[in-house]
Amino acid sequence: MRKLLAIQWGLIAAVLLFTSCLDDENETTPSAAVSISAFSIENIDYSVKTQTSTGKDTTLILTIEGDLYPFAIDHVNGQIYNPDSLPKGTDVSKVVANITSDGYYIVYGDEKKYYNAEDSIDFTKPVPFTVYAYDEISSKTYYVHLNVHQSYPDSLQWQTISGSNYPGVELVSEAQKALFLNGQIYVFGLQNGVLTMTSTAQEDGVQWSELTPCLGLVEGVDCRSMVTFGGCFYVVAKGGLYRSTDGLEWSLIESEVEIDRMLVATDEEMYALQGDKIIKGTGDGEWTEVQTIEKSLFPESPVSIQMPLATNPAIERTTLIGVPLEGERTHASVWSKLNIEPLWAYYNVTENNLQPCPALENLAVIPYDNAMFAFGGRSLDSALETVGAFEKIYVSRDGGITWWGAEENLGFPDALKGFEGGFSYVVDEKNYIWLMCGGSNVVYKGCINRLIKE
Repeated sequence: MRKLLAIQWGLIAAVLLFTSCLDDENETTPSAAVSISAFSIENIDYSVKTQTSTGKDTTLILTIEGDLYPFAIDHVNGQIYNPDSLPKGTDVSKVVANITSDGYYIVYGDEKKYYNAEDSIDFTKPVPFTVYAYDEISSKTYYVHLNVHQSYPDSLQWQTISGSNYPGVELVSEAQKALFLNGQIYVFGLQNGVLTMTSTAQEDGVQWSELTPCLGLVEGVDCRSMVTFGGCFYVVAKGGLYRSTDGLEWSLIESEVEIDRMLVATDEEMYALQGDKIIKGTGDGEWTEVQTIEKSLFPESPVSIQMPLATNPAIERTTLIGVPLEGERTHASVWSKLNIEPLWAYYNVTENNLQPCPALENLAVIPYDNAMFAFGGRSLDSALETVGAFEKIYVSRDGGITWWGAEENLGFPDALKGFEGGFSYVVDEKNYIWLMCGGSNVVYKGCINRLIKE
């Protein structure tokens, strides 16, 4: 009997010991994990100081999409930062941050505030975020840096081509035109009524050909409306249309139609002005009437711009911009047409559009950076006489409807500001802007670095 009781007590002890071991195995050890695995920011605002087309200072408030700026996490050194800096002017004093962590809770800042996903945090200086583990012992601190550009990364950089023999000293007339064709920069200008030409390779700019009179033309050449079409040059003189394959030797295209001036050449056809009518043709002497216009609203010497739509690159917008023939010259006249549309449309300036293209002497317009850049001599608007030549670039990003004074990163060399002589300009196929000044051999070449095509 005693032996049986001993066995029973032994079994009870064994069961109790086994149960105790099972309890030990089922106990959960609190996690010591303290890492931040993801960090992002919500959309934030940034300000851009600019000018209206009337020269008044103003500030635009734009929005940055936070998702466009991913953050890197350095777990070894406890650093979190955005490799691509936010634009200059970004307000990082009130930023909402999204944090993913395997810790228990997070505190941040010198005050050790508990992190909440809706908090608006000041990141004007690095902010410490400390992650505490579930074991309430382990912790790790990360310093979050929101990098912001201190200067504009997309500045328009200019260089003067040193040693250039550009014959600009002989080109003092305002009637100048630069064109790009087959890797060459061509500059045409009038000397005592005679059309002359010089050229250089787009890879050069130092060595220019001798300024040479063009042959086969009559007097009255409308130099500034010259265009290129189908690999040839076209220009109007005394109502006739002339063509050249090299820019030096010209021949008259037989036609019964007299032309006032060329307007623009697209990939498919050329447009010209005949009285109060816009006509089109393909360079064979045959012209078709497109529409009748209100001539008082039409530009006197329009500049033509061709750009694909940002929303559909297969559709191209052609825009004509220039100082109007009649009326108050407070702003430029703008006409536009899509290649899928039959007619040209006039952009009427109303009280709802307070930012029209300014009227400038020798108004120049180029397509650049998916926008239109306008610049030139002094303002023709009596209310803006203080706006001097080459003091400002005006930018339109909506097809020529509204124009804003560019940010300070987009401008001209100081030596060019105030220049009121004749000049010519062109953008080559690598996105360099060429600007040649009459009366000197100075050639400027500018670009936004990210746009350069090598």
